Amino acid sequence: MEQTLFDLDNPPRANTRRLVAELKENNQDFEFYPTTPEMLEIVCQHFKGGSILDIGCGTARLKQFLKEKGKEPEYFGIEKSEILLNQLPADVYILGTDFNNCTLIDKKVHTIFCNPPYSEFENWTNRIIREGNFYEAFLIIPERWKDNAAIQESLKAADVTALSLVSLDFLNAERQARAKINIVKLSKNKNEWSEKYIDPFNLWFETTFKTNTDKIKYEWEYDDEQREKIKNQLVSAPNKIEALVNLYNEEMNRLYGSFKAICALDNKTLGDIGVDTLKVRESLKYKIEHTKILYWHIVFNYLDEITTRLTYDARDELFKKFDRLNQVDFNESNIRSVVIWVLKNASSLFNDQLVKLYKTFTQPDNIIKYKSNQRVFKRDEWYNNHFDRDSTVSHYCLSYRIICDRLYFRSSTWRGGYEIDKTKAQTIVDDLCAIAYNLGFVSASKDIPESFGEKYYILMPDGKPLIEFKFYQNGNTHLKLNKEFAKALNVEVARLLGWIRNKSDIKDEFPDEMADGAEKYFGKSFAISLNNPNIKLLTSN
Repeated sequence: MEQTLFDLDNPPRANTRRLVAELKENNQDFEFYPTTPEMLEIVCQHFKGGSILDIGCGTARLKQFLKEKGKEPEYFGIEKSEILLNQLPADVYILGTDFNNCTLIDKKVHTIFCNPPYSEFENWTNRIIREGNFYEAFLIIPERWKDNAAIQESLKAADVTALSLVSLDFLNAERQARAKINIVKLSKNKNEWSEKYIDPFNLWFETTFKTNTDKIKYEWEYDDEQREKIKNQLVSAPNKIEALVNLYNEEMNRLYGSFKAICALDNKTLGDIGVDTLKVRESLKYKIEHTKILYWHIVFNYLDEITTRLTYDARDELFKKFDRLNQVDFNESNIRSVVIWVLKNASSLFNDQLVKLYKTFTQPDNIIKYKSNQRVFKRDEWYNNHFDRDSTVSHYCLSYRIICDRLYFRSSTWRGGYEIDKTKAQTIVDDLCAIAYNLGFVSASKDIPESFGEKYYILMPDGKPLIEFKFYQNGNTHLKLNKEFAKALNVEVARLLGWIRNKSDIKDEFPDEMADGAEKYFGKSFAISLNNPNIKLLTSN
């Protein structure tokens, strides 16, 4: 007897049934019909390699299928459902969520794959053909696409060849449907004289602004003044995410409006005023890209969900891995998706940044050796022989009081004196707060130093100091750590570095005062839980 979708003895169908039920319950069933193994097999046979953008990727079945066949291309996705987003492998990089709010012209890949919702297949197909920055594409679409005038017009405008590879259906699929489909392969044609494909950006630009230009390179970057302006507007915003998106949209509308107004002028007028339309197009292209990068950088450096957990260096390292953020549309859904990805995949950075800060503070005046450590730290040995702290210096605790001469928060003035570099001071204060947060110590307020020799504080919710610090003109920074914070810091670093292996080692090795009650901090570093897919992003409230 033929099995049905509700046959619980068939695991794939049972799993799909449960997943569809969850999607419907949360109003996230955006016509989720998983691509069948038979269809995936056809796509794999014709796939030539290179990066893939899976639009409406669901659970990224194609990626899993390719992996089973020994193929592991760089894989990108667009997916609207948060439930499905949370089921994706960590190495699927999300470039967007809602396809209708995404652009494709800036997302350059070798291959596009898409099994679109059938109610919207015409719009999705037309956009992929006209805007898709690909060499080949594979679409699972109703067989009536052949008679669709809009699709045929798009194929002609973009100079794209469409070939139906096979006709199939979803009658026996995990989620059944009566639709008959074609697997359509799209291939871009090269210009006979230039051996180049039609640039999707140029096609979009010429369609939108009705002008014809050639390509040149044009550079444009945002300056610190603009970044600071955006930052200041976020201070009073009740919802930072919403405020950022609104500011971004205002900037983009200004750009589009300005450039459209320029291009509305006739060619003679443009020539008379010395406007090079070639530069106009490329200027818009690069300003869009740099605007996105600016705002995504602000997400990494000013959103509490990230800044409370990661130090500046860790954020910078992570940001550099997102080399395609200039291709990700800046909207609330995508910001949420990126933050979720960061929280899911940045766990290793928590440990790395903790150890890095610990070693920054490792100096002769700041350490107390373990009871079993007979090594005596000598200043002349430390400075003259350039101690290798990573290998030679080990099995010690940091004191509550720390003097650090490796943190320089001073800058020279035109008078020849020194003043506090507030940006650097802000960084160290924020970094200390992030480290403390991951160890369970929340800061309620924090001072940013403005004068040398003055005491400044990071306070906990109960009003007690978490960290007391001073900056001096000689470049030294004096820190006084909350004793419980210091215990947690020493325990966790010791555990990570293998200096202690269990709670009992704390009493055996740590100085008595540092060991008192410190066992409760063993293995208590902050851990992100994503059991609830609806992670609530922090606002400024």
